[in-house]
Amino acid sequence: MSKTVVFGFPGDSQLYVADVEAGTVKPLEDTDGRAGELRASRAPFIRGVDFAVALAPADKAFSGLFD
Repeated sequence: MSKTVVFGFPGDSQLYVADVEAGTVKPLEDTDGRAGELRASRAPFIRGVDFAVALAPADKAFSGLFD
């Protein structure tokens, strides 16, 4: 299974794709608009991920919060 996720942040119209194995995060080019349409529905769409949490700032992820 690929370790790639697509995500977006509230207030930012850009979607991003993260390739965990390559260690990269890049803007997603939504050429046909379907990802944007799915996002606009505001319905959760989760497939192949069993845990995700949005944190601000990112250093909280490494602060022992989830130890």
